[in-house]
Amino acid sequence: MNSKTSSGSDLFLRGAGRYLDALTAIAAFRGEVQDMCTEIYEHHAAELAAKMGLDAEDCEAYEEDDPDVPSAEVGIYRPAQRDCTFSLYLSWGENKRADGVISGAVCLGFYHRRLRDEIHAGFRQKDPHCRVEILDTYFLVLYQSLKDLASARDTLEAVVLEWLGYCKSIGGLELNQRATP
Repeated sequence: MNSKTSSGSDLFLRGAGRYLDALTAIAAFRGEVQDMCTEIYEHHAAELAAKMGLDAEDCEAYEEDDPDVPSAEVGIYRPAQRDCTFSLYLSWGENKRADGVISGAVCLGFYHRRLRDEIHAGFRQKDPHCRVEILDTYFLVLYQSLKDLASARDTLEAVVLEWLGYCKSIGGLELNQRATP
C-alpha cells in the first residue's frame, strides 16, 4: 500500500466516525441561517407585502445544493402569489477565479418575463448599492457579497432594504393590480 492510499484510508476511517457529527452541524447551521432570514423577513413582511402588492404570508425553509455544482443556497421562500415568488437566502459559490464567495440575496421569481425585464431595467436605473442580475428564465436576484460570515445579518438586511427602497421609489409594484399577459 503506498502512502497516498494509506492517507486516504486514514481520512476515510476518521471521517466515518464523524459523519453524523458533521451532518448534525450542517443541519444546525442551515437552521440558524433560516432563522436569521425568517427574522429579517418577518420584520419587513408587512412593508414588503404592501410595496409589492401582495398579501403578507409566512415563508418556508429553503435550501438548494447540488454535489455536482460548487454552490449552495440556504434561506427562506415565500410561495407564489400573483405570479411572484420571494426568497431571502445566503448563497455560496465560486467566482471566475474559483475563489469562494458568500452572498446575501433577495430573489424574485416572475412568471412573466416582460414583468421581470421591466423591473430589472427600472432597478438598474436607480443605481443600486447591490448587484442585480437576471437568472435563468424568470428570476431576478439582488445580491451583495459578504465581507465575512459575521456580516451575514447586515448584508441580508441591506438587500431587503435595497429592494424596499426600489419599490418605494416607484410607488410600489402593485402586483395585485397588474394585468398578467
